[in-house]
Amino acid sequence: MTLMAGFSASRHSSAPVELAAQIARTTGESIIAASVIERRLPPQADPIEDEYAGHVATAAERALLGAVDELPRGTGITVEVQHARSVPDGLMALAAAHDVSVVTVDRRRPDCSAGSRSAASRTGWCTPPRCPSRSHPARTARGRCPCAG
Repeated sequence: MTLMAGFSASRHSSAPVELAAQIARTTGESIIAASVIERRLPPQADPIEDEYAGHVATAAERALLGAVDELPRGTGITVEVQHARSVPDGLMALAAAHDVSVVTVDRRRPDCSAGSRSAASRTGWCTPPRCPSRSHPARTARGRCPCAG
């Protein structure tokens, strides 16, 4: 069996890789540090998209190798950059291909600041929750729902 650390090169957080390394020390399993590059178009459909995806893949691989280099020697981590239509699709494809038993990921929420062009803000991840009894956002500037009193 194999452990897979889902790594976000845009956040440069090595927490998933470090957690996978800690688990592997206990279980003896091998580790794949993986980053998924989202591609809306199939390869060769748009040369500019291909060039950009190649640039992003190179940066992701460099970030992965940097995270792996910070770990103690002898961890035996394999680095993989996967192109897929979405991050979940890419992680699932890698997990199936490598008989992965555990996947570690970083749980921090994405940057939802005003003007953010991240995939999270475009997909609605950053949309504030609604109060169950009202139609206003559940949180105000003070961080509480006005219905809570």
